[in-house]
Amino acid sequence: MNRDDIIRMAREQGLPETEVEGVFTVNSDDLGRLLAAERERLKWDGIHSCGNDCQRPACVQAREQRARIYEECAKAVEVFDKTFQTGGVIAHAIRARIK
Repeated sequence: MNRDDIIRMAREQGLPETEVEGVFTVNSDDLGRLLAAERERLKWDGIHSCGNDCQRPACVQAREQRARIYEECAKAVEVFDKTFQTGGVIAHAIRARIK
């Protein structure tokens, strides 16, 4: 992140700005608001590697969506398992991927 990024973010947040002799300043309360807004944005937009215990809202939402999709697939496959008498092996394998 460079100077221009910080100035752009401050302007996007509507922070009052002062520029004297090419130095951009923001008071400390406004800077705290800016940083809080950026932290909140990164909860949703930041790129990172996480595991199943990550509690970032975007990661939790993605895991829940994936679990719903896998469960729908497992339910659809149960008919196949019964028809071909596979003992539920395929549906069980799909549900095992949820964890």
